Amino acid sequence: MKRKILILIALALILSIGCTRKKNDIIGDDSSISVGGQEREIIERSESISDTIVELYGVDDATTVIFNDIALIGIKLSYDNKLNDDIKNTVIDVVTGFDNQITEVKITQDNKLYRQIDDIMNELILGKSYDVFVDEISRISDKIR
Repeated sequence: MKRKILILIALALILSIGCTRKKNDIIGDDSSISVGGQEREIIERSESISDTIVELYGVDDATTVIFNDIALIGIKLSYDNKLNDDIKNTVIDVVTGFDNQITEVKITQDNKLYRQIDDIMNELILGKSYDVFVDEISRISDKIR
């Protein structure tokens, strides 16, 4: 019971904070994006979503890849926590409230899928193109229910 109350309080705080921010405060000014800027913007959005999820109670780590309008999220919860419907719904609400361009959120606690998503994000941050990872991202998306 206490866990549900804490999750609801955390969700309320995050949504109230998210509703007071301007989009440019989070992502940055579009005029600073250079060649390949669309990919850079997607990477920044992915990182911002991960940072927001990590602020939730009981979440130790998160990694996100945005592909079109889908957010693929790998999540690591604190000790002995399992990814249940309450946590999934909280994460979905936070993500869709934070980024209105996301229409579908897929969440996994599977360590292998988490590592794959994180590896893709690291490669994208280092400058590889999304085109290289389209097939792999599609396979991961299909594996996450």
